[in-house]
Amino acid sequence: MINKMHMGISHETKTWIRMLHFLRAENNMRITSLNTIILSSSNGHKMEKLEYFLELFIHQFNMLKLLEIEIHYFNQSIHPKMNDQEIEHVTSEEKKLRFGMKNAVKAFHQLHEHFQSVFLNKLSPERA
Repeated sequence: MINKMHMGISHETKTWIRMLHFLRAENNMRITSLNTIILSSSNGHKMEKLEYFLELFIHQFNMLKLLEIEIHYFNQSIHPKMNDQEIEHVTSEEKKLRFGMKNAVKAFHQLHEHFQSVFLNKLSPERA
């Protein structure tokens, strides 16, 4: 039973890591784009908004990295010969990490939607 649990958790955490890599890559792309735009922008109001979002994307990038580190340490704590107390701890940690992943994905989508609604609508050249 422990071996099946270990295999299931291992598969799930590998999926989480792949998802976090994707989310971080998307954030990194936004960070790079915003840095480029900020360097070439002369519009003060537009620059303030861009810097605001740049800080949010950087913060989210760092939070995603921290979650990935937590998952890495969680994976290291799992082994085939766990006792009942260790299994209980692993189960508790897995629930916590699953909740963290759910929140990370939700926050990612909210930030990107917020960016699009503010930046693409309010700061577009025809409305700026």
